[in-house]
Amino acid sequence: MALGNLLYEEKGKQLSARTVDLVEPTAEISGMGNMKYQDVNINTHWTISVKLGQNGISYAQGRGIMSAENNEVATYSINGIAKPNNSGDASSSRGVSMFKTTSNGGKLSQLNDLVAVYELEQDNDGNYTSKIWEWK
Repeated sequence: MALGNLLYEEKGKQLSARTVDLVEPTAEISGMGNMKYQDVNINTHWTISVKLGQNGISYAQGRGIMSAENNEVATYSINGIAKPNNSGDASSSRGVSMFKTTSNGGKLSQLNDLVAVYELEQDNDGNYTSKIWEWK
């Protein structure tokens, strides 16, 4: 197994957070982003469940929707681990995503059944940037 080429880079913002469990401290977080893939502008909307662990480590699991300007749609899963940066004013996440689309021959059809790994950096204001690579 090896990493393939960089698929895309995304920028976005966390929009909401709510507490869903106090016994196992868990929050539900939603956000939106945008990117360009295969020369098509795409907006994303995602929601993750984040369980807080020890020493600032958190575990995320969720789903997202990609909506392209050409009306194609893809969905993806999110599974990752976040750690605070050394400065304590931001966090870094690493994880894996799996994509699905019903697009047939369109730009997003290349994402169907694709597995990818990502790196994500987020600041304390909820702004994030991420890079996503195909996992071959």
